[in-house]
Amino acid sequence: MENEKGNKMFNSFKETSEQAATNWGNDFINANLPKLLDSMVAKVKEVASSASKIENKKMIEQIRDIIFQGIEIGESNKEIAIVAAMKNAGMSENTIQTIINNSNKYLVTRADYEDHLNKK
Repeated sequence: MENEKGNKMFNSFKETSEQAATNWGNDFINANLPKLLDSMVAKVKEVASSASKIENKKMIEQIRDIIFQGIEIGESNKEIAIVAAMKNAGMSENTIQTIINNSNKYLVTRADYEDHLNKK
């Protein structure tokens, strides 16, 4: 009989302990899980935002490359046309080369543009 009372008491303590541990665990989860989830969502947003900025930056650089390639092709085409027109007008090769060299002093290049961006 005494053994039976001891078992009942032990089982009661065990149930109470389990219930207390369960209550503590539930309280802990209720208090901390929302914070963890909010933190995870903030991190995901941060990563997505930075990835988006990187993608935008890459896209802007690609567009800038395409624009400069177009400008360089146009400049080359224009130079060829002007040289042909000067030759057609009877100018000497020496004079034409002097004009081209002098005009390049006034030409804004891609390197000039990039230097300007880096100084900002």
